[in-house]
Amino acid sequence: MGRGFQDDILTLAVLLGGGYIIYTKTDWFQQFFAAVKDIMGGVKGGGKSGGGGAAVGGGAITGGNLNAKGGETIFPSTGKKWQAKDSGKTTRNYASGKSSTGTTQWDIKGVGPVTDLEVTTYVNVGSCGDEVSLKVYGPSHSGSNCCWLIMDVSTSDGKFMLGGEGPHPKTSKNGLGTGNAMGSIKNKQVGIKLVTYKSGGGYTAIGYGDTGSGWKEMIRKTFTEFGNNKKSSTPHQDATIQFRTDCSGVKYIVAEAAEIRPTGGPAPTPTKASSKYTSYYETSPGQFTNNLFTRNRPLPVDYYNERLLPYCDQVSGGSCYDRNDSEY
Repeated sequence: MGRGFQDDILTLAVLLGGGYIIYTKTDWFQQFFAAVKDIMGGVKGGGKSGGGGAAVGGGAITGGNLNAKGGETIFPSTGKKWQAKDSGKTTRNYASGKSSTGTTQWDIKGVGPVTDLEVTTYVNVGSCGDEVSLKVYGPSHSGSNCCWLIMDVSTSDGKFMLGGEGPHPKTSKNGLGTGNAMGSIKNKQVGIKLVTYKSGGGYTAIGYGDTGSGWKEMIRKTFTEFGNNKKSSTPHQDATIQFRTDCSGVKYIVAEAAEIRPTGGPAPTPTKASSKYTSYYETSPGQFTNNLFTRNRPLPVDYYNERLLPYCDQVSGGSCYDRNDSEY
């Protein structure tokens, strides 16, 4: 074996080793190959069918996964996350004498007064005729406690509603308004997500649904208080999060929440975004991109306030009702 051949082998080994170190240690290469993978996935997934527009907020936001293992967020996470636990409650009784019903309830305790939240579930309700309810900002759901922001999704037509409760059990399902519908969610696995955060002098709440083609915005409302007969403008110090459907046999495959940084997420009408990235640039109105070659920055708070504040006066009461049946 000649000296020149040995030198060639040594040179090749050095080049391969150096390339491996650069690939594994350099963010640019990681992002480059991730982008190539996304592009190829998009080409492979193309075809005549195409993705439909979102009911409220433009095209679908990628990242929805009906075989979800959880952990993903649309908005950048601060790193603080919670997993819900099955409450073990199987029957809901009513003091009024109304017939008892089955129930499935998962809870996250110890959230505290966090204002900026992304709450996510993937659920199969079976043939249940009730709603899937996500309740945030309030304490334990008992006695005359107060107050909660609630998002309900009808199982029969997939309609999204934003309302509140306070004091328990005085409830308004659509006191903040009714959004769009994603069709019946019975006997199938779907994703449901509630994003709520401080904006201007109040809050913004957004509801998303995923039936298999990614997250689509279904409802967006701004408000200054949450509850019903009694209201609050701040989350409870001992706030919990509740996932609830009043039927037996409902399966919550994923039930979790994360604290988020809302200024780094999609604008009110995103054309395209990805949960794989943590912040975006606006290249044109409503169009965002993650630049491989430039450090990403979250958009300024004023950007969102300018778009959200004009809608504050559109918050109005829906056809409210009181659920007078006290639970025990």
